[in-house]
Amino acid sequence: MRYWKVIVLAAIVILGIGTYYIQNAFASPDYPEFHLEKVSGDEGVVDGLIFMGSYIDNYKEFGEDVRITPEDTIYQSERSYFDNMTEGFQDSTIKRLQSDYRKFMRGKNESSSSFFEDDKRLIYADTFGKESDEGFKIEMLDKETNETTDWQVEIPENNINYLNVVDVQGDEKDVFITTRNYYTHNPNEPETEEGYHVYRINIENGSLIGDEVIYENKVDHSDKGWTDLMEVKNGTDIGKEDYFVFRLDHMKEVGEYDEYNDYETYYKTDSSDFFAYHFGTNELKELKIPNERLGADKTAYVHEGVVYFLNQTKSGFEFIRYQLDDGELNTMEVPTTLDLNEGNATITFHDGKMFIPVSSEEGTNLFVIDEKTGKLVYEGKMSADRELENVSLDFYEIAFE
Repeated sequence: MRYWKVIVLAAIVILGIGTYYIQNAFASPDYPEFHLEKVSGDEGVVDGLIFMGSYIDNYKEFGEDVRITPEDTIYQSERSYFDNMTEGFQDSTIKRLQSDYRKFMRGKNESSSSFFEDDKRLIYADTFGKESDEGFKIEMLDKETNETTDWQVEIPENNINYLNVVDVQGDEKDVFITTRNYYTHNPNEPETEEGYHVYRINIENGSLIGDEVIYENKVDHSDKGWTDLMEVKNGTDIGKEDYFVFRLDHMKEVGEYDEYNDYETYYKTDSSDFFAYHFGTNELKELKIPNERLGADKTAYVHEGVVYFLNQTKSGFEFIRYQLDDGELNTMEVPTTLDLNEGNATITFHDGKMFIPVSSEEGTNLFVIDEKTGKLVYEGKMSADRELENVSLDFYEIAFE
């Protein structure tokens, strides 16, 4: 009788796991297998390519996460209970770091924006504090010696309500932590402001040697509109970038709509401004790009000192390349015979190429484009092992084995 609680707990766990597998066995449909079929170009550029996204059956009104490798198609319901509990379809960068640096990664959050990596080091930065964030905890792994150095760095005399780490960079001497801060200048005033800061921490002694307010935006949600900040995606993932690039959206009231007789105001982005901050010089500059040149969703990536703007049209793609060092602006066009669906295309940068999965009425295709010349080097199509109707694939990440 002394062990009855343990026995009951074990029975509950076994019953729960058993129920999970029984439900999956009855509920899981016969899913199709997918593979990437070459349309044109050099098939070698997609060796080891892995797709992660959602499989959507519009007839049956359900969707499910899916992972497509060169060897297999794996749906979430087909994975083990423990795999879904511990990993799910995890960010490929975090998964790689946990595999390569298991001890260092223990106990860390799984946001890639908190990491920086080069050939010699892996650096992690997160916030600490109680009611408000008061500083950073930083750990640095030396890949050659396998030794870890850690610091806690306080932010002195701050009235921060909340801050969020959005980017970590490093050079030989310093760590640069870019944050989005919410704070009040006067604790007695309810109005808060938001802005971007870059904190510079010396690697040798872990001291805070710089706090640059690179942009400050008053959160003023007036009746007619407001401005909002958005980070531009880092195409190098957790690798080195000399610039932090962000967007300022000017939101404008355009009317009202009836949500079950409860009228709500509708806003849209009226215009956008882009800015780039250089970590080495502490300089902030505005990118001179006419709004009419950008697509409706203003998809942008910063990669190796260049900002890429992607416009997806019915006839293909248009890339606007903005060189951050000198402001040079040029356009690359990639035509296609597909009738592309309007939507937010994603870019993955790898080995000097851009990998872009897009959907059309004919299915889902992959375009691989040389990032310097704009030349289409490969086109592939997702093919299934059977005829499918009203089914779509929506990919949110591409990775390489």
